[in-house]
Amino acid sequence: MRQRVRGAGVRRRLTLLFLLILTMAFTACRSARNDAEPGIALRGNSSPSQLAPQPKGTTNMSASQKLENYSIGAPQVFENLTIFPVTAKTQLEVGPMTTLETALEKNRAEVRELGAEEAQGRNDLASAEVGTLIIENRGAVPIYVLAGTILQGGKQDRQVGQDFVVSARTTAPVDAFCVEQGRWDASRDGEHTKGRFKTMKSLATSKVRSAGQYEKDQSKVWSKVAEANASQGKNPESGTLVATLADGEVEKKQRELAQKVQGYLRRVSPQSDVVGFAYAVDGRVRSVRYFANHSVYALYRESLANTAAVDAITARGGKPAKSPPKVSDSDVRRFVRDIDAVRQAEARDTKAGNVNVYRESKKGYGSKTTLKPRNAASASPVELSSDYASK
Repeated sequence: MRQRVRGAGVRRRLTLLFLLILTMAFTACRSARNDAEPGIALRGNSSPSQLAPQPKGTTNMSASQKLENYSIGAPQVFENLTIFPVTAKTQLEVGPMTTLETALEKNRAEVRELGAEEAQGRNDLASAEVGTLIIENRGAVPIYVLAGTILQGGKQDRQVGQDFVVSARTTAPVDAFCVEQGRWDASRDGEHTKGRFKTMKSLATSKVRSAGQYEKDQSKVWSKVAEANASQGKNPESGTLVATLADGEVEKKQRELAQKVQGYLRRVSPQSDVVGFAYAVDGRVRSVRYFANHSVYALYRESLANTAAVDAITARGGKPAKSPPKVSDSDVRRFVRDIDAVRQAEARDTKAGNVNVYRESKKGYGSKTTLKPRNAASASPVELSSDYASK
């Protein structure tokens, strides 16, 4: 009898010990899951790319980390345009975003003159302002608007002055520069604009964009617009850049060249690693732009390819394209490194969901677009994109 009792006691102790071990294992498993950084996900078994949040306690990668993370691909030459894909080993998750063009097409956004509400219905839109536009996001997804975005309409055609992230169901003022000098009324092509705008599938040329975004010089913007128009033999009465961008012959050349660029970029493998591209015109690095991840880059691949094509077309001034001098990935890296080496020159806190940080070297300009933390408990700000433009 005593042996049976002792045996039962041993079994109970073994059972309790077994349950204790299971509990400890389960707790350890849950702790490991909770301590892991959220959002990490491999992009397919064959790709080393990851979508990962910024490391806690940091706002950006160091210069050495960036050099290790981003790669400049082999150059591909199309006429006088040289393209370099930019790939990333590690990518950052920034959540869903959409373009202004898509939001406007789906009637989920509106761009209007500042003061258009007060002047609505009047042809003069007297209270409208040149340097600021209003973007209303009625959708459930943030709208990411790139600097240089061309907006047709209002009292004058404009370009967006810097990057803006307009949060869901939010209205925000955005900086703008006029790319049309001779019109200041609400009639465009015989129609009343009512102070509203539509976008184009190309940004302003790099020189026009830089004059506004980096130099903040309206007179220089007009000067660069005039140069772009003159390169194609355009002399519109209102002096608008759209005279070149929307010209039938220019559009045809742009479309053919941009399609080659996009075709090449789409063939880069693994495709999910591509986060941007750099380009040189006539053998000189003109622009470098890359984003937090492939998904954001894919939103703008077409418009950026169109922009690169227009830069190449306007640079040759209507003359046949010639093979450009060779430019290498090391030239691109040197261009970026020289700008990044300059100490921070200016930080512009927008009235939207981002902050832009600017640098300037002897040969070019650079900017970083960083998302603001959603609340005080959020992690550090996340870098959404990096942009470099030559002088």
